[in-house]
Amino acid sequence: MIADDSGIKPFDPKFVASNLQNLLRCPKCSKCFTYLYNTNSEEDNHRPFLLGCGHTLCESCLWNDRLDPKCAVCHSPAPPTIVAKRSDCKSVANLRDLYELNYHVLGISPILSPTSEQVTVFYIDFHDTEKVSFNHLKVMPSQLFMFPLRSFCVKLHGIKRNKSFKEKSVRQALQACLCQHPLVFARVHYPLNYYPNRPNCDADLIEVELYENRHEKKLVYQSLCENWMFLKKS
Repeated sequence: MIADDSGIKPFDPKFVASNLQNLLRCPKCSKCFTYLYNTNSEEDNHRPFLLGCGHTLCESCLWNDRLDPKCAVCHSPAPPTIVAKRSDCKSVANLRDLYELNYHVLGISPILSPTSEQVTVFYIDFHDTEKVSFNHLKVMPSQLFMFPLRSFCVKLHGIKRNKSFKEKSVRQALQACLCQHPLVFARVHYPLNYYPNRPNCDADLIEVELYENRHEKKLVYQSLCENWMFLKKS
């Protein structure tokens, strides 16, 4: 194995492991990144946010420096990357309105990755994320942080179960799809008459579409539609 000028051998396992550890920590405070969002204002949040320079800072560090944000790695200015919404950080309560989460970091971290019984869902429209149990797919998501209601039920958008298949079989097949894609992206659809304070009934449920990536090109459960387990609603 040939070393470069720095003496580091390409694909050196120790070098790769060390760099991976650094990638999963905020370069400013050295705290491990996490997908969790603490609603308690007294607690720090360490979700990874992607800066325009390509480096990443945790939510707390970026928030603390919001009046004059700078990258802790290259020290370049770090203005908001979502400029269509707002041009500064001074009066914004949620950094997700200004910066993108670093989905690459969220995907490779063993701390952030779902367990064998959970999937991490990113909400494309609402810039929030949570872990959802495979066993509670019919009440997914259980929580969206930005909603005052905090909790509601949803169903998959635009499709219904083919009654020729047992519900248990369809659920297991859907779980198998999610096991292959532990990171999924959700687009939320509201019914025409949605009243968040009214007790849930099936006709009023919010619906979601689950995609393999945020570009919305392929549904996670596309194969189940092709195999007729899910049918399009007429």
